[in-house]
Amino acid sequence: MRLALIGCGKTKATEPCAARDMYRGPLFRAALAHCEPRYDRVLIVSAFHDLLALDEVIQPYDRTMAGMSQHEREVWGDRVASSVVQRCQGLTSVDIFAGADYADPIYVGLYRRSVMAFRPLRGMTQGARLSWFKTAREAE
Repeated sequence: MRLALIGCGKTKATEPCAARDMYRGPLFRAALAHCEPRYDRVLIVSAFHDLLALDEVIQPYDRTMAGMSQHEREVWGDRVASSVVQRCQGLTSVDIFAGADYADPIYVGLYRRSVMAFRPLRGMTQGARLSWFKTAREAE
C-alpha cells in the first residue's frame, strides 16, 4: 500500500466538518488534489489531531508545530509514525507532503520503525511547493 501524508493548513473552516473540507489554503488543496488519485490512502497530519482520515469530522482549532519545543516535535512525530504503522497494514512506502516542521519528525519516527518514507517537497518554499503541484498537474 502506498500512503500519502499531507500537512494541514492554517486557513480553516469556521464550523465542524470533514478534515478534507476543514483546511482551505491553496497548498493543502493542491496536495489533496495531487495525492487522492495517486495513492492507495491519504491521511492528514495535524499538530492538534496528529493523524486524520479525510472524512473524519473535526472542530476548527488553532495549533501549529511552531509553538512546540524540539522535544515535543520529536514526541509528536513518533506518535504519528506509530499511528501510521498501526492504521496502515501492508504499508510499502510513505510520501510526506508537508512542511519541514511536520515532515521531519514523522520521517524520523517512520525510519525508527523501518518504514520507507520520502519527502518529495523537502527544502522547498511554500511557493515552490505550489509550483511543483501545478507542474505535476499540467504534466498529466
